[in-house]
Amino acid sequence: MGWDPPGVCKSGPWWYTRSTPQPGNEIQPLLRVGMPASRIVCIEDDSEIVDLIRLILGAQGFQIVGAAGGQEGLTLVQAQKPDLILLDLMMPDMDGWEVYHRLREDPGLAEVPVIVVTARAQEVDRVLGLQIAHVDDYLTKPFTPKELLGSVQRVLKARHPSSSPQGT
Repeated sequence: MGWDPPGVCKSGPWWYTRSTPQPGNEIQPLLRVGMPASRIVCIEDDSEIVDLIRLILGAQGFQIVGAAGGQEGLTLVQAQKPDLILLDLMMPDMDGWEVYHRLREDPGLAEVPVIVVTARAQEVDRVLGLQIAHVDDYLTKPFTPKELLGSVQRVLKARHPSSSPQGT
């Protein structure tokens, strides 16, 4: 029998919160008629995590494209020119930090915001990501739908303050 963090349930590969939404604590829908959907590339070797992210963010109208590893992710990002990248750090073909550094070296991709989504939950990893590498946000697994959506909203809004990040 495994341990579930307080307030979190695990059903197969999916994590979700047990708590009921409180007023002011619910996820706000992002759907706006006539506005283009934000394109997000998720570079993650675990297809179940990609599916979970697609489920959470796709329900809010975001366009999610998954890449099964670092090299595939770099190729996809160069072709897609997304509004945001969700990046795992521990992948078998190429370390997430290597992917991040290659993105920052490419003048056409250097300004694309990156949210690290990783199982590396120690404070030193978070400090390395946010304060030394200057990723736009650092999200640890397991995460709640609210945490993921909140992070995506904050990062996209910070990069584009005049428009609201949203789906179609």
